[in-house]
Amino acid sequence: MKLPQEFADQISALTEAIDRESDPARRGELIFRRGRLRWKVQDRAGAMSDYAAAAELAPGCGASEALAQCREIMAFYHRDLYNP
Repeated sequence: MKLPQEFADQISALTEAIDRESDPARRGELIFRRGRLRWKVQDRAGAMSDYAAAAELAPGCGASEALAQCREIMAFYHRDLYNP
């Protein structure tokens, strides 16, 4: 799946901002925002990596909760869907 240009530009801009940011808390918030964009474009692994990194840098930004929710979604298994 090709990433829409709008999202690719936003992710690129956030990555550049992350690279320039020296304050760990602010950097964590930017990484969290990038993770939310990645989740939106179906980049689950990238989003979860960003959430984990953001949770370490900025514990209060909500990344820990987002990571826990992602893990629940990824672990979901509906027996009836796979074993009719």
